[in-house]
Amino acid sequence: MVSLLTVESVSAGYGNLQILTGVSIRAQPNQITVIVGPNGSGKSTLLKTIAGLTNIYTGEVKLDGKTVSNLPPHEIARLGIAYLPQTESTFTNLSVAENFKMAGYTVGHQDFEDRTKKALEIFPKLSGYMHTKVSSLSGGERQMVAMSMALVREPNTI
Repeated sequence: MVSLLTVESVSAGYGNLQILTGVSIRAQPNQITVIVGPNGSGKSTLLKTIAGLTNIYTGEVKLDGKTVSNLPPHEIARLGIAYLPQTESTFTNLSVAENFKMAGYTVGHQDFEDRTKKALEIFPKLSGYMHTKVSSLSGGERQMVAMSMALVREPNTI
């Protein structure tokens, strides 16, 4: 069986600063894959590498068996990988509904409505905040908005 996501012997970093050395991981369809480690061990860099936001020096990243290693981030996103940064993952000066629209700008109207409904079924608390600026929400509520934004794009990997 082909893994949904495969990272094979990846060494990556920022400019000349190598952070990851020989990292390999496989994520299977319909399973949760967890990356654990202490602060500074490269967890965030690994996720950024998968999303195309770092320099890959060696190794490769594959999605459904196809190499995506050096594609630009927007192409990787179109292929179904959603990256949620730890901070600043929403547009705080926009409402919750506007954040959803920003996330779904490439999605057809009916699909957008259906996906928004699904996201609100997962995070029903957000239904009451659709016209509220994200800046006035709690940190946990902002994370719900960020996750919902990813869900609106209907990725195969978050």
